[in-house]
Amino acid sequence: MQDTYGKDCFSFIVIADPHYTQNLGKRSPMLAKYIMDECHIRHAMVLGDIQNRSSWKTKAEAEAEWKNIEEMFEPLQELRQKGNHDGSWGADLNGVTYPYNLTPEEMFNRIYAKTYQHHDAITDSTGTAYYVDDKAHKVRFILLNTHCNEYALNDDGSAKYNNQKVCRFTQAQYDFLVNEALVTGLDDNWRVVVCAHVPINNVYADAF
Repeated sequence: MQDTYGKDCFSFIVIADPHYTQNLGKRSPMLAKYIMDECHIRHAMVLGDIQNRSSWKTKAEAEAEWKNIEEMFEPLQELRQKGNHDGSWGADLNGVTYPYNLTPEEMFNRIYAKTYQHHDAITDSTGTAYYVDDKAHKVRFILLNTHCNEYALNDDGSAKYNNQKVCRFTQAQYDFLVNEALVTGLDDNWRVVVCAHVPINNVYADAF
């Protein structure tokens, strides 16, 4: 289709679960950028699990991983959303309770602020669900956050709501999606792409 319609063809890139440093995490951004340049594709989305794990013993380890991640993804200037492995959530793993070491504010700067630097995004009240319009092609990208649990600890220091295992939408996201993102400025000529890290289906019902 790209060959038939040329640069006016509508396409986009999706990368999910790169899990830096495993799989093709280090190569997928370079491959995506090459494809975007060759095929005149304007948008790429990275839909969570940018990190490989969410349990770091020290903040320095988490910071070091994010430094490498930012260098790797910088050429894409992608639309970014959070996954259940992104951040550190006080997880209890193999008998060890790993502490929180990246605050919600710090994760906001890594996941969302990077996107908002490069794109004219409209967000919900939390700033973690948003949409971006491709006005030339009349396509709206809506990215929902399936991991917006409260940042709270149990008495033993573990996460009260472990983002690795618990998925959640806020009411703010529902209101934003229904009352704004799916209606504002749209007409019959527009198309909508809705994205999230965790598929919204019965397979994951127990997690929500």
